[in-house]
Amino acid sequence: MEKRTIFEEDLDLYLFVDRLQKCAIETGIHVFAWVLMPNHIHLLTKTGGVPLSTFMHKLLTGHASYYNRKYGRVGHLFQNRYRSILVQTEVYFHSLIRYIHLNPLKAGIVSDLADLNEYRWSGHFGLIHADVYAWQDTDAVLRDFAGDPANQIRSYTDFLMSIDEDISDLMFDEGSFIIGPAGLHTLANKSTISASASGNHRILGNRS
Repeated sequence: MEKRTIFEEDLDLYLFVDRLQKCAIETGIHVFAWVLMPNHIHLLTKTGGVPLSTFMHKLLTGHASYYNRKYGRVGHLFQNRYRSILVQTEVYFHSLIRYIHLNPLKAGIVSDLADLNEYRWSGHFGLIHADVYAWQDTDAVLRDFAGDPANQIRSYTDFLMSIDEDISDLMFDEGSFIIGPAGLHTLANKSTISASASGNHRILGNRS
């Protein structure tokens, strides 16, 4: 991206969420976590029969066309192709959800959990306000938290605010491995990764 604002007002955010819903339904993509930030978005999804690239093209091209038309702008709104990371679900699923949904708090857009609970432009709002975003796969997120729906939400919010020092933001931003022509490289030692490998598919997981 250009590091520029991609949402100028609440209507832009509302229409993006509406487009996200339509694209998810049309492509059969499962959306587990998401957040809209002033100059970027985060999504945690699971693909089905339709490739992720098709979903993202519909989503980003649609918003860019709307944004440019509304604000009299030309050219690309998103500077680069979206960056995707393949996630080892059973290890990182809930921690990645927490990372995504805490973005507004970490960025200072909201001041505390109470404010985060009212930040409409994320999957966290969809999790604690039942049926607001019916297209979001909330069941997959909450089913590992025991109890009735109220207790599941309480356990989820407790988990959201817990501290996991073993998981770094950098890991979630970049993945832990790159698959390239020479095999699997760990991102912990970037000096061993060639420039040609830096754009290859990234994985958040372990070697097993």
